[in-house]
Amino acid sequence: MDDVARLLDRFRTAPENIYLEEHLGDPRLYPFLVELTADGSAYDLARIEAMKVLGLWPPADRRAAGRALVVALRDEDELVRQHAAMALGPYAADPDVAAALSAAARDDEDESVRSGARGALRDNPTVCGP
Repeated sequence: MDDVARLLDRFRTAPENIYLEEHLGDPRLYPFLVELTADGSAYDLARIEAMKVLGLWPPADRRAAGRALVVALRDEDELVRQHAAMALGPYAADPDVAAALSAAARDDEDESVRSGARGALRDNPTVCGP
């Protein structure tokens, strides 16, 4: 197991002080982040940190990452949903993502989730227009 593989393994349970953005060029990083984000049984803090990376540095192929974030947007934990909503802006051009964000902006029980979803939609001109 190489250094990056060990780092990713450790990130699942102790994401503190692990800066995955330093490894954006590693082809294993984005599949790992996508899988972790969608895994409702994973450690919530690790999922949230994965969402932050996906939101700030979206992969070239955004479809799988956007879909994983939509899964997280439907999580029972409000903090997970809040971070998913905030990370979804770069993915809102996907009609399924835009529909999930619209539903969250309108119907989520948590005001922070609704606000994050509205912000993600507002920040994406392909969804809301210029």
